Amino acid sequence: MLIVRREAEQDIKEAYEWYEDARPNLGRKFVAEIQAKLESIDDNPDLYPNVYQNVRRALCNRFPYSIYLALIVSPSTAVGAPSSARRAPSRGEDAAPTGLR
Repeated sequence: MLIVRREAEQDIKEAYEWYEDARPNLGRKFVAEIQAKLESIDDNPDLYPNVYQNVRRALCNRFPYSIYLALIVSPSTAVGAPSSARRAPSRGEDAAPTGLR
């Protein structure tokens, strides 16, 4: 089961609005990519590399965003937290959202 944190949902909404303002339908494409990546994470969280302890990172293909996830309880449980690569360009512990460290 995949749990998306409230803060992550807010980040997605803000990014959607920014992309929609930049170009019509770009926000929808952003959300579609995030949804596809979240489905991939839910299907196979082990596909994504560890960046710090139990924190893994999934990179988006078209947009400069990463989704950080922490495997908790069992390998089938992940917590997703999208983060802009522009806001957190470093790797590892410093790049992982605070709630996932």
